[in-house]
Amino acid sequence: MARTRGIENFRSALNRARKDTLHEIGPKRPDRCVAGFAGRHNDRDASGLDRMVGIVGATAGRRLRRHDLIADNGPHSGAQA
Repeated sequence: MARTRGIENFRSALNRARKDTLHEIGPKRPDRCVAGFAGRHNDRDASGLDRMVGIVGATAGRRLRRHDLIADNGPHSGAQA
């Protein structure tokens, strides 16, 4: 019973976030939207410093390439390349 309540709580919070913050979950990568929300939901009790330590720790030793930043991520926004 407690497991069902937890899932229902997460689902209702995701629906509220979709209406308020996310506005629309894109059809191209809905799993990323849900995974991002799940990460924030799981860290909701952590302090800001704890979150930053976790983010920096997860990115240690990884490279962010320019190609990944300018990759085609959906409809053209009209911005100059």
